[in-house]
Amino acid sequence: MKALLSAIALSSLAFAAYADSERGGFKGPDNYKFVTVAQALQLPDDTDVRVEGYLVRSLGDEKYELQDDTGVMIVEIDDDDWDGVEATPDTRVRIHGEIDKDRGETELEADNIQVAE
Repeated sequence: MKALLSAIALSSLAFAAYADSERGGFKGPDNYKFVTVAQALQLPDDTDVRVEGYLVRSLGDEKYELQDDTGVMIVEIDDDDWDGVEATPDTRVRIHGEIDKDRGETELEADNIQVAE
């Protein structure tokens, strides 16, 4: 019985270590283009972008106004894309996402958000 419990405990530890290693990812160049808000608003649908600015207002329904020195655009950030980041209107953030053009409106659909350094 002791041997069985030890084997189960070791298996659990090995699985936990494996699961933690699976949370990592590729650390290198990506397809995201670093652009300003004004540039992002002119890009075609489905373009991958990286934009830095300030979330100045919540619009509800996971939508926010993102502002930089060139303009303001709407960004949709799903609750699970925040990944623990807390932001105020004074926090400069970097958002990786995809341009979404629908019915004449242009938004940024966030893949993730980080505090900009």
